[in-house]
Amino acid sequence: MFIIIKSILVALFSYGVSNSLLPFVVQWGNIKHLQEKKDDRKIHVEEVHALGGVGIFITTWLLIMCLPGIPSLGLLLASLLLFITGLVDDLINLSAFVRFGVQILTGIILCQSGWVLYLDFLPFQSFYLVPEMVTIFFFVLLINAYNFIDGINGLAGSLGAFHSLLFGLVFLFLGMPVWGLICFILLGSLLGFLRFNFGKAKIFMGDNGSTFIGLMMGVFSIVFMKEAS
Repeated sequence: MFIIIKSILVALFSYGVSNSLLPFVVQWGNIKHLQEKKDDRKIHVEEVHALGGVGIFITTWLLIMCLPGIPSLGLLLASLLLFITGLVDDLINLSAFVRFGVQILTGIILCQSGWVLYLDFLPFQSFYLVPEMVTIFFFVLLINAYNFIDGINGLAGSLGAFHSLLFGLVFLFLGMPVWGLICFILLGSLLGFLRFNFGKAKIFMGDNGSTFIGLMMGVFSIVFMKEAS
């Protein structure tokens, strides 16, 4: 019961940090005139910039670093690389080739850090490097899936928050409190972002946020499969 209360408090604190940080991000983006260009996938009419991931990323990792037994340095490096690439893409539009290359590199970093899918149930488990190759594809798939759905206000953020809540509850049930708290940290940071994204949006998540969420969901999935196995 105590860990449930602690998780709720962590989520509320994360929400408060995100909710306090994002107005500064909104103001800075408006001052710098970084409004997002509309395309066929985005239906918004507001002149809004896509720097919401800045608040989500900073809040999430700032609080994760305060936890005991934090994840490996590889996860921080991979998520930072993906976040920076997404941020640059939101500002100057990188080519698809560059984005895809960074996503593959991110998957490689995570594999080298031990985040590899559990594939013993597959017949090709014994083939050299197949688990790593499938894991890289898995991360690239999730990263682009969350990025693709980030075209309607609140959609990617709401799904990310919902999935974070589910993973968090599962991890607490499995006796993995640190991972449960990480999920609730991400939940709180996303809820803080959604306050500025629903209705008449003041800020969009951008590739810098959606790709980060996709990466974290991939990591949560691998942690769950390893524990469940």
